[in-house]
Formats: sequence, structure tokens, C-alpha cells
Amino acid sequence: TRSLSEERKSLKEELNNILFIQERAARMKSKIQWAKLGDANTRVLYTLFSARKSEEFIV
Repeated sequence: TRSLSEERKSLKEELNNILFIQERAARMKSKIQWAKLGDANTRVLYTLFSARKSEEFIV
């Protein structure tokens, strides 16, 4: 059987791996959210600029 210290070390490594995976997943979600927000903002700004440009062209 494994000693208590070996078991503790193994569990600690497993916990660290789980925490690392959770942190990586949270970062990926954050990047996706920022990409969506950035895309939406770009679309709004492009629409505003296009409208402004067409108004200037009409005059």
C-alpha cells in the first residue's frame, strides 16, 4: 500500500491538474465572449460610419 504522504502528493497533483483545466476553460470562455462583443461593436461602428459617409456623399 502507498504511504499517506504519497497519497497526499498524488491527490495534490490531481487537484492542481483539475484547477489548471478549469482555469484554461474559463480563459477560453472569456476570449470567446470578448470576440463576440468585439465583433458586435465593429459591426455597429461600421454601420454608423457607412451611414455617415453616405450622408456626406449625398450633399
